Amino acid sequence: MKFTFDKPFEFEGKKYESIDMKLETMNGADFVKVKKGWAKEGNFAAVPAADCEFCMRFAALAAKLPLEFFEALPVHEYNKLYTTVFNFLMA
Repeated sequence: MKFTFDKPFEFEGKKYESIDMKLETMNGADFVKVKKGWAKEGNFAAVPAADCEFCMRFAALAAKLPLEFFEALPVHEYNKLYTTVFNFLMA
């Protein structure tokens, strides 16, 4: 799934106009891996996919980018991306 930014985003000297999150290729083991790491840091939600940090961790794994990339996004892009991942997981 390609996600296109409203404006180019620069991270560690590289400009990104979009990212390719291979959400369609993710499996249950990937979900559990993200959930275990997320929970290990003290996070909890009855529905993990409803948590924006969980979704960003899932996106990071799917896009093969560091979590810091997603944390550095402008809030508008962060929220758009969170909504995209949430909708994918809950479809």
